[in-house]
Amino acid sequence: MKSRLFRWLLIPFALSLAACATPMLVPEQSNRLAIKHFSIDARFALRVESTSATGGSGQNVSGRLLWRHSANSDYWLFSTPLGQAVAELESDAGGARLKQAGGEERRAADAGMLLRDLFGYELPVSRLPFWLLGRPENRAGLDLDDQGRPRQLTENGWQVAYAYDDKTPNALPARLTIRREGEIELRLRIEEWQIKP
Repeated sequence: MKSRLFRWLLIPFALSLAACATPMLVPEQSNRLAIKHFSIDARFALRVESTSATGGSGQNVSGRLLWRHSANSDYWLFSTPLGQAVAELESDAGGARLKQAGGEERRAADAGMLLRDLFGYELPVSRLPFWLLGRPENRAGLDLDDQGRPRQLTENGWQVAYAYDDKTPNALPARLTIRREGEIELRLRIEEWQIKP
């Protein structure tokens, strides 16, 4: 009788331990995880270190970026700091197309290859939407601030640092620094977020 009672008491205890072992997502993280479509209007500064792709010399580029992301496609518009369009990049399951201000148009299997042609370095384009929202492949690579928001993310040799203008727990980042040590650094100053269902 006692052993049966012990087993019944042990089951809820074991279940509570299992629940503790599973990381709970706070509501703010859950909201961030639910975002599938977004648009940002941002200023960017890109520094590429000396590589064979840049002809042996480093490169610095800055300007404005309009980026619309959905589950199946991306649209980027790169402009000068004064807002003059320089390049337009679209990608979907069928491939990617880059159209430059002079009318030159190029196509490739994915957007990363065209960004390499544009800036001299192939960014991990498929991961950028996830990094923007603080969603790494492995949660062990994510460091949260005291509000439960992403502070730093590390993934496959890349580091992403986040800063916020708003103190609320569900605030989206206003500034990001994406870097690969000794190779590339991309800074984003996001002036407007639009979240779409």
